[in-house]
Amino acid sequence: ENSIVHSNKSDLALVMGTSMRVSPACNLPEPAYEKNGGKLVIINLQKTPYDKFCALRIWARTDVVFEKLMRELALDVPEYDPLEWTRKNPSFADSNEASSSADH
Repeated sequence: ENSIVHSNKSDLALVMGTSMRVSPACNLPEPAYEKNGGKLVIINLQKTPYDKFCALRIWARTDVVFEKLMRELALDVPEYDPLEWTRKNPSFADSNEASSSADH
């Protein structure tokens, strides 16, 4: 629900590293470029069904694009520490633990 609300308000959809073939998630960018007069940007190695709607299409690995972007913006990318991340995002950690225990 929350993603649909935000999607309907957006004027930029930045889609990274996905084939955009899984519904309903693949439909989330549509309001940005169809209803709100905004733009769609896709960063992906493979073709997607939405390429024809892009204002910008980047054929590359997302991590490479963002490393270059962050360097250009002179912003540091902190090292990823999964334990620190889960401490800062306990609800995400709880939902992952629940799904992991359900799998076993």
